[in-house]
Amino acid sequence: MTLPTGSGSEFLNNHVMIGTTSADTFAPAANHIYTILNFAVHNNHSSSTNFQVALSRNTGSNYGKLLDAQTLQVNETFVWSDKIVLYNSTSIIRFTPNGSDPLDIWINYIDQDWTTP
Repeated sequence: MTLPTGSGSEFLNNHVMIGTTSADTFAPAANHIYTILNFAVHNNHSSSTNFQVALSRNTGSNYGKLLDAQTLQVNETFVWSDKIVLYNSTSIIRFTPNGSDPLDIWINYIDQDWTTP
């Protein structure tokens, strides 16, 4: 993605993953920059569980762990409020629950759209 030089649009958005039981990813579309403002992960399982969050900047071939084995008790919610920037379709954030434990994930982000009208 080249650096934006013209006009584009910017708006708030959210992405929701309900009952996620396996690795689930979130990535911007081509010519978009997503600034993740925060994300929340809620444990819907009947016992405590843990999850992992990882980032990739090369279409998922290599991931760096942001959180590893983050524990959640029954009906507990974890909130991450530091900003994360994903650009173009090569930056990916991946959420991986422990085994088949269902998690609800809510991501709030700013979408900067630099596609040519």
